[in-house]
Amino acid sequence: MAFELIRDLNVLVTEDNKVNRALIAAILGDSHLDFALSGEEAIAKASDKDYDIILMDIQLPGMDGVQSMKQIRKNSQNHTPMIALTAFAMKGDEERYLMEGFDAYVSKPIELKILLNKIQDILG
Repeated sequence: MAFELIRDLNVLVTEDNKVNRALIAAILGDSHLDFALSGEEAIAKASDKDYDIILMDIQLPGMDGVQSMKQIRKNSQNHTPMIALTAFAMKGDEERYLMEGFDAYVSKPIELKILLNKIQDILG
């Protein structure tokens, strides 16, 4: 069950893994979700539409999530909050992605409560 703040958000989910996309769709079921399978696709979608938040996988085919996030930031006049989603979960990884410019970090496998809390913290 999604938190009240999570309802009716416009969310861009950049994730190339089908299982992870399905999990995120189940977690954020009350939101309006668009999916991008690559960094390049995320950049194009973020150029065409304003999102409340962007979830960005780091390990993507072609352009990685860090490069994609930086390009979206460069192209946009607004600061759209972005959460890094990554299997990189070693000590120091969270700080690294926050320093790169992400607003939050969630390690994989994605845990429902952690993801919802991060979104609520950013948007609340």
